[in-house]
Amino acid sequence: MYAGDNNQEYIMLLLKTLDEFKQFCQQNLLHELQVFEARRQQVRVSVFVSISVFLILVYFLIQFYKYNLNDILSGLFLFNSLPEKIVILLLFTWMYIVAFFMILLAFTLFYNAAFETFVSSFDTKIIEKIFDFINTNRSFNISITPSEEDKEYTLSTLCNSQIFNVLFKPSYIKHDNLISGQINDIDIMFVTIDASIGVNHYWTYIFDINYLIKEAKSKVSETFTEAQFIVLIPMLFMLLCFRLIKGIPFVFNRVIRGQNIDYQRFQVEILRNEAYNTHVFKGLFFTAKFNKFAKAVTIIKPKFFKANIHSFLDEKKQLVKLEDPEFTKYFTVYSEDQVEARYVLSTNLMAKLVEFRKKARRNIYVSFVDDIIYIAIEYPEGIFEPNLFRSMLSFAPLREYFETIQLMFKIVEDLNLNRRIWKS
Repeated sequence: MYAGDNNQEYIMLLLKTLDEFKQFCQQNLLHELQVFEARRQQVRVSVFVSISVFLILVYFLIQFYKYNLNDILSGLFLFNSLPEKIVILLLFTWMYIVAFFMILLAFTLFYNAAFETFVSSFDTKIIEKIFDFINTNRSFNISITPSEEDKEYTLSTLCNSQIFNVLFKPSYIKHDNLISGQINDIDIMFVTIDASIGVNHYWTYIFDINYLIKEAKSKVSETFTEAQFIVLIPMLFMLLCFRLIKGIPFVFNRVIRGQNIDYQRFQVEILRNEAYNTHVFKGLFFTAKFNKFAKAVTIIKPKFFKANIHSFLDEKKQLVKLEDPEFTKYFTVYSEDQVEARYVLSTNLMAKLVEFRKKARRNIYVSFVDDIIYIAIEYPEGIFEPNLFRSMLSFAPLREYFETIQLMFKIVEDLNLNRRIWKS
C-alpha cells in the first residue's frame, strides 16, 4: 500500500473535477481566449484576401500565357530542327511556371507569417495556466519550447515504447509543451508530439534545380554546347513541375484545414528536395516510470489493419485473445507472455480505455516495456493547435485535454496498485 501522506497527495491531484476545470477556464482563460478569437477573425480575413489576390494573379498569368503562346507557336517556323522547337516551347512555358512558383512561395510566406501572428504567445498564455491548474502539489515542471536534448530524449523514448516500430522506427519528431515530474516516486512525462519517418535523399543533388543551375553557370564557356543546353532545359522543366506537384498539395491541404504551414519542412521537402517524411503519429505522448519491472512486453493498439501488421513483423509477440467483447471491439493486444498480458489488462484498465475511446473517439496506444508504461493518444488535427476555421471560445478541446490527462493519471494509479504485473 502507499504511505498515508503519499496516498493523500496522489489522490488530491486527481480530485479536480470537470466542473472545477470549467469554472477555472471561465475565470482565468476566457478573456485571453477572446483576445485570440479576435486575432483569428482578423487573420482569417487577411488570408481570404491573400487567397483572392493569389487566384487573381494566377488567372492573369494563365491569360498572359495563352495570349503569348500563339506568338511563340507562330514563330517556331523560324527554327528548322524539332529539338530546338521543343526547347523554345519548354523554355517559354518554364518561365511562366517559375512565375507561378514565385507567386505560390509569396503566398506561403504571407500565410505562414499571418498564422504566426495569430498564435503568438498562445502556449505561454493558455497552456501554462492550465498547467498551473493541474499542478496542484507543484511536483511538475513545464517546458513550452523543449531543448534539442529533450527532443532527442523524447524520440528515443517513443522508439523504446515499440508502439510504432513496424517496418521503420520514427526518426523525426516535433514536440512542445513538455511536462514532467514525480508522483509517489513515479516519474511522469507527457508531451505533445508530431512524429514521422524521414528519408534523406543523399543522391538527389543531381536533380536539384539549384545544383543544375550552378553546374550550367560553371560550364558557360566554349565547352557549353547547344546540345547541352537542349538537354538542360527539359530537365529544369521537369524538376520545376515535380516541385509544383509536391508543393501545391503540401500548401493547400494545410490552408483548407486552417492549419499552420511548417515552412522549415516546406523548404527541406519541396524547395530543396532533401528529404521525405512519412507521418507516423500526432498527439499526446505519456510515460510513467515505476520502481518495478514488468515481466514481458505488452502492446495495446487500435483495432485496425495497421495494428495487425505487427503480428507479422515480430515473432516474439503473440496476439492475445481476450474474452471482453467490448474491449476487443476497439483494441488489439500483442504480448511476449499471454498470462502476464491478462494480468496487465485488469478489468479497471480495460474499462477506462474503452470508456475514453467511446467518449473521445481517439485512437489509443499503450505499451508496457520494462519499468515504463507508454500511452499515446492520437490527435491528427492537433490538441490545442489553433485553427483559422475554428472558434477559440469552444470548451471542447479544453475539456478533451483535461480528460486525457485525468485518464493517464488514473491508469498510473490503477497499475501502481496492481502488483501482479510486476517483478519483485
